[in-house]
Amino acid sequence: MWGTLANTEASLISTDPTQGMVLTYRGGDACGLDATFSTTFTLQCDPSVSTLRVTSLPDPGTGCNLQYTIRTKVACPAFRPKTVPSLGAGWIVFIVLVLLGALYLGGGMAYKRVVYGASGFESIPNIDTWRAVRRVVCCEAKRGRYTHAELEEAGMTGGDYKAASDGELA
Repeated sequence: MWGTLANTEASLISTDPTQGMVLTYRGGDACGLDATFSTTFTLQCDPSVSTLRVTSLPDPGTGCNLQYTIRTKVACPAFRPKTVPSLGAGWIVFIVLVLLGALYLGGGMAYKRVVYGASGFESIPNIDTWRAVRRVVCCEAKRGRYTHAELEEAGMTGGDYKAASDGELA
């Protein structure tokens, strides 16, 4: 006997399941003094094959192993393994910036609370700079839409710019 089902080993040819698999039946009758007969079937995936192709190879060692190579479309997996989508460079940059921003904000807030005892908005790192940036952005955005008088009335003057006339705002 050339192997039994009780001593069957199955493995993929490689990490890619589309390559096929190997079935080995061990534990056959005695072959020589210290070996037993075994049979190895290599099932190779070949979608182009319409009929079964079987080739046998002699065992280069003791002659105690029958080796068969079977090329068939039946050995191909029923489905293709899903590939894991990867992130593009833009998403990686975005994620890194968000993480750095969170680290800056969280670390700065923790530092100001522990060292200075700050609370609320005052614990935000560089809060005065961020307030100034907000004022500049708001004022610059509104300067294009309002007259100088309207800006003075709203308390948003103080820069050295000339007042716009009604004709320039159109």
